Amino acid sequence: MDSAEAPLGSPPAGPPTVQEEAPGKAYVALVHLLGRALLGYADPARRTARLQRALERARADRQRLTSILAREEAIDPHGGSARDRQERKLASLQRRCESLEEAVRRTAFKREIYFAGLEVTPDEVHYAAVGGLLLSFVALVGTLVALVVLSQGVVSPFLLVVALLAFVLPISLYLFVYNYPGMLARRLRVQTLGRAPEAVHYMAMSLRLNRSLPRAVRFASENVEGNLGAALKKVQWDVMSRKHPSLEESFLHFADEWGNWNEDFMRSMYALRLSTHEKTDEGLTRNLEKAQDIVLSGTRRKIEEFASSLSGPTTVFFALGVLLPLVIGAMLPMVFLSNLANVGNLGAGPGAGAGTAGAPSTTGSAGTSANSTNSIVTVVGFVLAMDVGFPFVALLYSMQILSKRPGTVTPPRPPEQGVRRPSRGESALLAAATGGLAGALALPAYLGYFGPPGTLAWPVFVLLGLGAGISMGVHVRTRALAKRGNALQKLENEFPDTLFQLASRMGEGLRFERAVERTSAGMRGTESSQFFDRTLHVLRVSGGTPEQALFGSARGPGLLTRYPSRQMRVSLRALLEAASKGPQAVTDTVIPMAQHLKELRNTDASIRTSLRGTVQMMKGSAFFFAPIVMGMTGALYLLLSGVLASGALAVPPPLFFAVMGVYLLEMVFIIGAFSIGIETGGDRLKFWTLVGQFLWLAVLVYAVGAFLGIVFLGGGAGS
Repeated sequence: MDSAEAPLGSPPAGPPTVQEEAPGKAYVALVHLLGRALLGYADPARRTARLQRALERARADRQRLTSILAREEAIDPHGGSARDRQERKLASLQRRCESLEEAVRRTAFKREIYFAGLEVTPDEVHYAAVGGLLLSFVALVGTLVALVVLSQGVVSPFLLVVALLAFVLPISLYLFVYNYPGMLARRLRVQTLGRAPEAVHYMAMSLRLNRSLPRAVRFASENVEGNLGAALKKVQWDVMSRKHPSLEESFLHFADEWGNWNEDFMRSMYALRLSTHEKTDEGLTRNLEKAQDIVLSGTRRKIEEFASSLSGPTTVFFALGVLLPLVIGAMLPMVFLSNLANVGNLGAGPGAGAGTAGAPSTTGSAGTSANSTNSIVTVVGFVLAMDVGFPFVALLYSMQILSKRPGTVTPPRPPEQGVRRPSRGESALLAAATGGLAGALALPAYLGYFGPPGTLAWPVFVLLGLGAGISMGVHVRTRALAKRGNALQKLENEFPDTLFQLASRMGEGLRFERAVERTSAGMRGTESSQFFDRTLHVLRVSGGTPEQALFGSARGPGLLTRYPSRQMRVSLRALLEAASKGPQAVTDTVIPMAQHLKELRNTDASIRTSLRGTVQMMKGSAFFFAPIVMGMTGALYLLLSGVLASGALAVPPPLFFAVMGVYLLEMVFIIGAFSIGIETGGDRLKFWTLVGQFLWLAVLVYAVGAFLGIVFLGGGAGS
């Protein structure tokens, strides 16, 4: 039985859990793998006892210093500089006590884990973070030591890069793993801020039909997704478990708790509660409209604040994720020339090249050895910087920006049932065939059929095949589902106007079937018209009631199973319930509801409009600007390889093209996720649709830029 169809007055079946949204599955798997493995060797109880002893000592020091200050103040109320130092020390001890109390009890940390819906324990998170720190530190420091030994003490820029990554990446990984529950909880709270109008809307709609707060809470909890819906279920569960004596007190506690991070939502909750005590319908309507206006205006204000504050972080993200790596890539030829000059001067001195008669000169062998060692160091540093360091920093920063985006209208999730699409095996086979055809020129290029430049730039064809194969595999898997999702999105966008027209005709006294027929005729050519035509067909063929046709019965599922839109389901159910009370109830309840849905859509459209320039800039950077600059940089590097002797460059040109191409693929995914997150709040289907449509284009532009650069610059001509 669908939760939306359960009796509104029935109690919740059990304690609520936060399971509507399930982000962080990979994180939970990582924490279980590392955290539980280390828990077998660690002793959390000993750690807790050590922290408890430190807390007791800090409390004793605080109490002792408090007594000293009290005696000194009784002797000399004015005090002096020594008194000021002691007061500062007391404040520091107070902060230390609070920090140790949180470390021992982990109350806030447990609350964040619960709110984020992560099935992990604080000890697992702690030891997983420590394990990630140790493993990454050992791996990177081991790499650094090996490179230092190979370089024989010669310091190069890329050796410094490896040293920096060896200390920055482990610490960053530790902080990320340990703070991820808090980050996810904050992101979910911010998304909930945007969904607060939806909860207020459902409660107001229920109160217009029946002035019962328990019924309104039940109705909203069944139809609001995510943590807010779970929190509304908890309002009822706290009454059932006798934590609060009445639902009204539990509801006020819920409003105060959520008011800590959304004051507008708290004020709306109080207005809803006040409406149930109004004696007249006018007072009820006035308080319900006030509640909706408060939360909607607050959400709109937060969205505007987010949009206005986005320019700075986006510029930083663009610089870190795109411009800085591109600048470094463009400077690499000059850096390598400088390194070659330094290597050429190794051992050079007065008479270095003369030697003695009959003695073989060792300068050439020493230079060759130093060049080989420097090449290894440079290659490792180059790969770590371009394909690990920069993408990792860009990913973390993009996640931080997206965590501040308020959620508004939840994107519809089209059902996969009945969608004809290739299986995973068929998609993989088609992707492999497409990638093989697109990258087929790599072999003749490597064998020299395209001249010297082709033997050095052949990885470009491999990357082209990889990008084309991934794009094809993703496209065939998401094409039909995306088409259905777009149709469902259009239907939801039209629905507020559709509901207004339908309610207006039913408010005039028309029956549901007749009102649907006239509304469909007036909206001919739209998704709403097709939906209503199907509704009329089901009604006339089955001979059932509108409830049975839309929501299903024992004889079979309803039409709305093909349209999994919570907004449509809840609104149509409210429409039919209001219609059972007469045309005036439809006018008083459903028409304001349609107007409020329109406001929500307008609010969501405003954030899309205000952020459209940012989204277009990021997409243009990922799919055109960055690929063509990388291709030209590769051509410039190839030109350098043609000027210098064979083997003189630290990074071979084929590896240079491969590393830059892998960085491009990573940034297409990161920038694509960022732009979709900014635009829609994180619609996975739209993200994979974007990847399927544009990944191949980015790699193609990279290949075209590289070979146009080779043609115009004459790269590799002298190879």
